[in-house]
Amino acid sequence: MDLKMAQMASTRVVPSIPRCASRAPARKCVVSVQAQQSAPAISRRAAGAGVLSLLMMGQPMAAKAFLGIGEGNAAETEYQQLTEGLIKDILNVSQLSRDAPDRENVLKEIKDRSTAWVAKYRRQGSVQGRPSFANTYSAVNAIAGHINSFGFSTPVPKKRLDRIVKDLTDAERQLQRGR
Repeated sequence: MDLKMAQMASTRVVPSIPRCASRAPARKCVVSVQAQQSAPAISRRAAGAGVLSLLMMGQPMAAKAFLGIGEGNAAETEYQQLTEGLIKDILNVSQLSRDAPDRENVLKEIKDRSTAWVAKYRRQGSVQGRPSFANTYSAVNAIAGHINSFGFSTPVPKKRLDRIVKDLTDAERQLQRGR
C-alpha cells in the first residue's frame, strides 16, 4: 500500500493534446514527475556565455584592434606628442604678460586642449600609472580650476604658477625618459 501511495504522490495527470478537432475528447496520460525533471537545464547565463565565446572565436583580430591591444607603439607616440605639445603650450602661456593682446583666446584654446587631453587619457590604464601623466594632470587641473574660479583675465598667483611650472618640467623630463 505504501508503494502505491508513493507512486501516486510522484505522478501527475496531464491531459494530452488532441491531434485533430474531429476526434474524441482529449485522452489523459500519466507522466512521472521524475521523467520531467531528468532533462538537464541550461541557465541563460551559461547559454549567453557559450554564444559569446563562439562569436569571439570567429574574429580574434577584430577584437584586438577594437580593444587597442594590437596597436603597438602608435598609441605611445601619440601620447608623447600630444603631452609634449600641451606642456610646451602651457609653459608658453604661463609666461604671457597680463596685458598680452590675445591672452584670453590663447587661454580658451589651452583650456579646450587640456580638457580634450584629460578626457582622452584619464581612463586609460596604460597611461594612468606614469609619472608624466600624473604631473601633467596635476598642472592641467590647477590651471582649469583657476580659470573656472577666476576667469581668463585674472593672472595665476605666483605660488600656484611656480608649482604648475615645476609639475610641467618634471612631466617633460619623465616623457623624455619614456615614463
